[in-house]
Formats: sequence, structure tokens, C-alpha cells
Amino acid sequence: GGFPEPYNFQSGAGAIYTSGKLNSITPQYSLDSSKIINGNIETNLAYLTRLRVKNGVLSDNLQRLVNISIATDGNKAVILRFYKNPTLIGNNTQGDFPNTFLLNPDSTILVDTFSTSFTGGNQIFSLTLGKVDSQLLTFGQEQFVLNTNETLLITAFSTQTSEVSISLSIVEVV
Repeated sequence: GGFPEPYNFQSGAGAIYTSGKLNSITPQYSLDSSKIINGNIETNLAYLTRLRVKNGVLSDNLQRLVNISIATDGNKAVILRFYKNPTLIGNNTQGDFPNTFLLNPDSTILVDTFSTSFTGGNQIFSLTLGKVDSQLLTFGQEQFVLNTNETLLITAFSTQTSEVSISLSIVEVV
């Protein structure tokens, strides 16, 4: 829930008449993260949260993960895991999250690609990729939506050293 329904539109001029549905236009952003992960250590790739107040204005914008492309290059399979509402630790991120940055100056999406580990959260999705593999996943409108005070963390794990790269497309519903 929480997403606007498509708008109905009708247009006509002279002998030409058009009718149909028009979806609301929302800003879309992308985030890339690439890391070399060490064997047997679950490693943070990307953390997303919402800036609740921007320029003194309370924001009710929703963020939705549209798709993710993933590439792996290593000696063993890689498991990607998605966690909702974890706490970041390492790199001084516990507490006030000094390593988060706005994904785009116009957005309310805060990201962190520097933190090293986490605690807590609920695993909501996982995917295993081959040792040298790539995938593109496209998500539905109800999957991976960040509401007020929610966070999303994407991690990678392998039993051997691997390079993992991800690219996310994120829509901000304003």
C-alpha cells in the first residue's frame, strides 16, 4: 500500500481522442557499490534509510527498490541477504550514522556504503549467485518499500574471497 493509483486521463482535439491511464511520475535514483568480501565474513554492501526532515520540512516520501543488478567474481558462490531494520556497527556508525549521505541532493534517501557490520534486523530475502555470475532482479511495487523509520541493508557472504558489485534503482514516491 501507499502508492498512488494510476491517474485516468482523457484528451481530445478535433478528430483525435485519447483515453487511458497515466501513472504518477516519481524521481528515480541509482546507487552502485562494489566491495571485495573476505571469506566467512558477512559484509555490508549498501544500507538505505529515509531522511525524515529535510530543510525543516517533514517528509512522508516512500522509497521503493525497483531493481538490483548483481555481479560476482570469486572462487565460491556468494549469498546476498536483505535485512529490514538492522543496526549498523563498525566505522563509527552506531548511534548517529555519520557515514550516511544523501543519494541525491533532491532526494530524502540516505545511504551508507562504508559500514562494516551490523546487528539485529529481520532477514527478508536472500539470493545465491555462482562464483562468477550476474543477475538482474526486478521487484514488484509492494516489495522493499521503506516507510517512516525503516531501513534496508544488503549484505554479501561467501566462504572464499570474492568481488561483489551491485547497482540499485530506487524510486522515491513524493
